[in-house]
Amino acid sequence: MVPDLLGDQTVTATDGCNELVTITQSPAAGSLFTNEVTIVLLADDPCGNIAECSVVLTCEPPAPDCVGFNALVFQDANLTGDFEIGVDPAFDGVTVRLFDADANVLVDEQTSKEDGLAAFLVQQGGNDFFEIDESTLPGGFISAPGFTNPTPVFFYNPFDDNTCSEVLIAYREVCDICGVVWFDADGQGDPGENLSARGVNEVTVELQPRGGGTPIAADVTSTRVCERLSANTEIAGVYLFTDVPIGDYDIVIDLASVPSDLSGFFDEEPARGVEPRQSTTELQYEYSCGGRGSNAPEDPDFGFIQEPTFVSLVTFTGSPVAGGLVELEWVTAVEFQNLGFNVYRSGSVHGEHTLIKQSNDPLLRRVFRRSLRHDRHERSR
Repeated sequence: MVPDLLGDQTVTATDGCNELVTITQSPAAGSLFTNEVTIVLLADDPCGNIAECSVVLTCEPPAPDCVGFNALVFQDANLTGDFEIGVDPAFDGVTVRLFDADANVLVDEQTSKEDGLAAFLVQQGGNDFFEIDESTLPGGFISAPGFTNPTPVFFYNPFDDNTCSEVLIAYREVCDICGVVWFDADGQGDPGENLSARGVNEVTVELQPRGGGTPIAADVTSTRVCERLSANTEIAGVYLFTDVPIGDYDIVIDLASVPSDLSGFFDEEPARGVEPRQSTTELQYEYSCGGRGSNAPEDPDFGFIQEPTFVSLVTFTGSPVAGGLVELEWVTAVEFQNLGFNVYRSGSVHGEHTLIKQSNDPLLRRVFRRSLRHDRHERSR
């Protein structure tokens, strides 16, 4: 407020004008001003004499206890949108940057302390925003619902009160889930190393809340990277769910989308009468997402084979040989998951057939002394 500078004034005239001198002040006493004001005093008399002087007044308000912002960086464990002491962990060592939103200029950079706070001194009001360097966050966190990075800070006057404005910056924990749908060539239920040739694309895999219900996500297998299986190498048959909130899920394959005929994965042309595929792994996995970097409870991969012991037989002949023996010879076009062959014999075409066992038939021990496993196009006796 402008003070009254008139008070008792003394004026001396040297021009012989003895009339009363009038003194005025501008701005008038009691006028409001902000930080600085120039007060002008004007003296004049009826003879036309004028004198003027001025004074500049500067007023500084008392310094508040805190001028600026506190950015609070934390994990919103219950997704409430608020920081709950004892529930929500604060992030230490996170780089927080404050920008002038109007000029898009960096104002300051701070690192959050153990309590999650990064303090910024701001000497004037304005539009600002915070930006988090997310590479300094622990792995496996994204912005919580309702929060963004950068975080806008609306117009702020540091002299409105004597407390720091606290801006909440919340994150939630997530994980990535990937796996493969593949042709299980050896039937062992392990993808192995040949996924680039064996992965099956265009298969739908669903991610459901534990216990079933509507899928929260679905993905179709394609050729891409699954870190768990192939590091940075792209492989076929990969499904991928990213930024999955921590929790318990069921990973379910849509069997209707799996090709019923996997014979195209053989080296030979598909044979007529190929049997449908069957699974060598689980068809549904219980998966607990504990955040990126946590140990997965399962390797949620889906393996399939053709129906076991499928054989496409081309020829089968028997011929007498010296010593009263019979030489059997057969050729197969396709075999799958075949350990070997059982041979039966009978005295007539329609008679009862008896299994020839290597263990109790000395005449056959020499014949089967290698292995009962029969590889394609190879003669056996």
